Formats: sequence, C-alpha cells, structure tokens
Amino acid sequence: MYQADFHLHSSHSFDSRTPMAEVCRNALAKNYAEICFTEHFSLKPNLPTSGCLNWELYNADIDDNRAEFDGKLMIRKGIELCEPHQDLPGYRTLLADEPMDFILGSIHNVSRRKLRSLLRDYGKDAAYHAFFEETLAMVRTADIDGVAHLDLIKRYAGEPFTLQDLDSNRSSIVRILQTMIDRKLVLEINTSAMKNTAQTMPSENVLLLYRNLGGTLITFGSDSHTGVSLGNGFGAAHALARKCGFTAFCSFEKRMAKERPIE
Repeated sequence: MYQADFHLHSSHSFDSRTPMAEVCRNALAKNYAEICFTEHFSLKPNLPTSGCLNWELYNADIDDNRAEFDGKLMIRKGIELCEPHQDLPGYRTLLADEPMDFILGSIHNVSRRKLRSLLRDYGKDAAYHAFFEETLAMVRTADIDGVAHLDLIKRYAGEPFTLQDLDSNRSSIVRILQTMIDRKLVLEINTSAMKNTAQTMPSENVLLLYRNLGGTLITFGSDSHTGVSLGNGFGAAHALARKCGFTAFCSFEKRMAKERPIE
C-alpha cells in the first residue's frame, strides 16, 4: 500500500523538539513514500501557536530535506492553522506569500478557552456543543484543505466518543460534514488519540455518518511530534476506513488532492 502521513510536527512547532531530518529518516525506515509537515501556526496573539514559526527557517529546512531525500521520499510543505476562520483577511495575506501543499484547519480553543478548561468550566454537554459549533464556523469560511481531528475534544474529556455523544451533537456534526462535502474538504483520520480513547479522530460512528452523507475524501495523519510515532496506528486506521466503505485516501501537492487506493 502507498504509505503517506499528512499530519506531522517537527521542531518548527512549539510543542516538538524533533529535527525535520529525523522525521524524514523515520519515514524512510517505515517505508513511507510521502509525508507532509503541518507545523502549528496562528495569527491570534497570546496563543502558544502565535509567532512560534519562523517561516524563513521552515522554508529552508523543507528545501534542504527535499534535496537530501530526493528520489527517496516526497516531502510536502503544510501548516496546521488554529481557528483560521477568525482572521480571514490575515490568513489570506499570509498564504499569498507562502505557497503550501496542504492546509489543515483545527479547533484548539473556543472563546479563548482551551478545550480542557472549557470542559472543566461548562461541563461535557455544553463544551461539546460549543466545540462543534466552532468547528462548523471554521469549515464554512476558512481557506483550508482539510479538517484535523474532528472530535479532538474527546481527548481532553479522556473518553471515547459514543453514539450518545453523536446523537447529542448530531445537528452540528451533520452540518459540519455536509459543508465539508460541499466544499470538497478532506476529513482527516487522526490516530493520535488511540492510546487514551481507543478511537481514531473522528470515531467510527462519525466516519460512517460522513460516508453515508456521501463523503469520500479522507486522509491519514498520525499527528506525530517525535518522529518515531510517525504512522502509528495506521494499520488499524486503514482497516477502519475500508470497513466504513472508503476505497481511497488523498495526498496533496500544491493544494491539489490526489486519490490513492486503500489496498
């Protein structure tokens, strides 16, 4: 099977100390054909993802590693934008000068609250509702190619996303997924929560709903911050995707999707 991981962090993200070259060496060792670095970035002040990325150094590192691993590994330049719908003009200006292969949108904060504090202060039901409504606002307007870890908030709740959780938030989630389908945004199957929830993000029940609504565009991301965790859980994620009726996944170049078979 064509192996690709499209959610990776290196030392260019505030929460990783792993050199980009080390991530690439791990990808080669695991027989990956293609990887995409999606470093954290935000224009919102007072967030750890604001101002942490030095674009000149990031671009130089991408160029150096592409040269070093030429013919062995395809290296894509991406970004993970936090709440990108909250400053559309700012991101539009930024991205005009920073050509990308892949742009992930993600929700880590709601009304300036981190998800853990949102759960603590408002309780699970209200926190989940607020999180999915914020995600809906993002997918409606943000200039992104895909959505990262759609039910991320469950990781901070420390429990799986159940059918009851889906039913309680069905209206918001259906609108999110339908908007993604209409805008041709890819849904990431993220494996980083499998240790503490025994589920991918999103969970199987959300993946099935997306497929039943007509969704076909998925990608796989480990959300690795260490290099050695690149591709962790992908065997189970590929099997889950097939179980839910998906026959292909997407990789990206210059923000154009290319479908590859899930064998």
